[in-house]
Amino acid sequence: MHVATDVKAHLFDVSFDGTRGSPRDVMPDWSRHDRFGIVVREPFGALGASLLIQLAALNFYEARPDRRSENAQYPQTYLFHVGGAFGDHSSFDVWPARHEVAVADDPGALLGEINDRGITRLAVPMGPARSLDYIDAGPSGWTDRSAALDRISSVLVYSPDGQVPCHDVTMTAADPQLELMASWTLRAEETKRHFDHLTDQELVEMEIGPSTAADLRAWTAAFGQRINEIPQAQRKAIALRRRQGMPGLVRTETFRRVSVDEGLALL
Repeated sequence: MHVATDVKAHLFDVSFDGTRGSPRDVMPDWSRHDRFGIVVREPFGALGASLLIQLAALNFYEARPDRRSENAQYPQTYLFHVGGAFGDHSSFDVWPARHEVAVADDPGALLGEINDRGITRLAVPMGPARSLDYIDAGPSGWTDRSAALDRISSVLVYSPDGQVPCHDVTMTAADPQLELMASWTLRAEETKRHFDHLTDQELVEMEIGPSTAADLRAWTAAFGQRINEIPQAQRKAIALRRRQGMPGLVRTETFRRVSVDEGLALL
């Protein structure tokens, strides 16, 4: 749970329609009961919202600071893989592994999974909007829509390349800390070798919350099983495009805030 201590609010620069604002206003009025979910439809597409994922984790800890210490826990972040398996995101503290959810490419099924995990802040990839008739096609689908409208308070549209047309939110970060998790994710072989070479004592001394050496060995084993989910060549290509989009090592991502119904039309 390194995000608990490594990610700080001052690392983010945020603007709304060109006017500088606070990171807290990206998903305003965050409470201790909020849960963040992000939908992904292509290999490591969610990395186009890497700053948003980290900001959601920061909000989770800021809502109750004791989650970093005496009530230590991983953030309530969930990643929904739609229609395929699109890479391990545990380096972003999307963990335990059940926080990455495999879903059929069916919007009704996806809405059900989002509801069942109590998601209150949602990120969806940009794409063509569909009719909401799919909701009524399901058994008592009206209750799924009502539940989403009742519970979800923020929906943001993101792009796998980080740039959304007609955006109203811009997030920028120049600190290498906020790019580290994407690097760990895409350079998975190096990440696993690094942790595998550490002794149990060295793992414990990393002070990743109350995690024991056995906890971290279990994570590296699970991480290793998913390394080839996305071929190395494809991960290298994603990493290269990412570097090319970061002049001066500054990461910029844009988002568009939409209503819950607009978000449901993009599932």
